[in-house]
Amino acid sequence: MNSQLENDLDPTPLVEALIEKTRAGKLKWEATAAPNTYITSVGGNTTLEIDDDEYLTLSLTDSQGKTFMVISTSEAPGLRVLARLARRIANKVDERMQALIEVVQKL
Repeated sequence: MNSQLENDLDPTPLVEALIEKTRAGKLKWEATAAPNTYITSVGGNTTLEIDDDEYLTLSLTDSQGKTFMVISTSEAPGLRVLARLARRIANKVDERMQALIEVVQKL
């Protein structure tokens, strides 16, 4: 008999769904005090944290602050795309770029 626990849990579908929802503006990523670390809350009971400092990881933490899963790029290569999107949103890159274009055009 082959149970679910005997197989590795593939995080790829989760990461792909997070990319889709981030692109759609449904996830509001925020920068933290730690450099290259971004967080968002999902459903009020799970916090997602992308840490792109030394190794790129996505940590899933419950409402009690316990990390119940850590995903790396070796497990879900799409994590790199998610990290870029999270960084872009958290640092308000689109808004800053538009403001800069407006300033440059006035020169």
